[in-house]
Amino acid sequence: MPLSCTPKPSLRLEVLEAREVPAGIVSVFASNASFLNTVNLVITGDDLDNQIDIVRQAGQVKIIARGDTLLHYDLASTYNDGTVTPTYTEITFDASGGMRDVTIQMFSGNDDVRISVIGNHRFGNLLVSLGEGNNSFLLMGSSSTAPNENSVGNFFGRRCL
Repeated sequence: MPLSCTPKPSLRLEVLEAREVPAGIVSVFASNASFLNTVNLVITGDDLDNQIDIVRQAGQVKIIARGDTLLHYDLASTYNDGTVTPTYTEITFDASGGMRDVTIQMFSGNDDVRISVIGNHRFGNLLVSLGEGNNSFLLMGSSSTAPNENSVGNFFGRRCL
């Protein structure tokens, strides 16, 4: 009996596109503050490493993602005093009055949060909770007037909320 060979399908390996996984996702909720063109912010991280900058300069407030962190603008936000330009790496508010009340809760992970205020600015309430992990928080301000008119009405800092 003759041997018959049936061709076997050849196996191939197909390379897929590269995929980047974010180090963390930070959600931003914004609402109108009690002063015109002033924004209240609630910034919430996840259990992964989050790195963000919050900058107030020249009539704008920006939340900027650093490293592999991504931003998510909460569409339930009620801020309508100025325009909002959200992307995955930067959310910009036209808010000539700056920020009033800011709540930051990052949960676990190694988080790094920096707030930079250029020019005169007065916060209302500033609540910062970075959660468990190797975290850092920096609040910087500069003013061109003497005496310096930067202030925080109430500051609450906690490791966990």
